[in-house]
Amino acid sequence: MLRLQLVSLQQPPHEYQVLWVELHTPTGNYIIQPGHAPMIVVLTPDTKVHCLLAHNHEQKTILVTSGIAHVQRERVVLALG
Repeated sequence: MLRLQLVSLQQPPHEYQVLWVELHTPTGNYIIQPGHAPMIVVLTPDTKVHCLLAHNHEQKTILVTSGIAHVQRERVVLALG
């Protein structure tokens, strides 16, 4: 399971327990699952981040105007602009 953390200057921080996260970047799409290699990527402007919530297996979509993703083995931090 992954912790997906959303941080932004406009909103309070949010955290979700997820099974995977799909990130859209200028170099392609990435599916992040637990144990993924650490990386930092710039998110494609005006895109969507998709994830699968762990507690009810519901897919959630997060609208992103700009931001970066810091991927760690058990956590993904989205710093949103």
